[in-house]
Amino acid sequence: MYRASSAVHVSPAAGAGFVQYTAVLEEGGRLGAAVGSRFLYVLEGDLHLVSKGVAKGSDEVTLWPGSYAYLPPGTQHEVTSLSTVARVEVIEKSYVAGTDLPVPQIVIGH
Repeated sequence: MYRASSAVHVSPAAGAGFVQYTAVLEEGGRLGAAVGSRFLYVLEGDLHLVSKGVAKGSDEVTLWPGSYAYLPPGTQHEVTSLSTVARVEVIEKSYVAGTDLPVPQIVIGH
């Protein structure tokens, strides 16, 4: 992370198969790379998400409070705060493929 701090709520060190944390980003602050899948839920402020094909006809989208994004494993992406302070709940987990299920795609919503 850059210009950011986090509070880890649960992680593999506590026996979980995933990590969940709240990140607080200053303006221009960024999340680091993800290992596995990443789910974002914006609690406060606005975030700029850049990733190939993240929105129809665009590689970027703005997320605001109540917005969420699911980024499948291996998705190259960048998350940057547009606000003085942004808080985002983050869950990261190694992807486990299901039998006869398609490879997941990016999901953005509000």
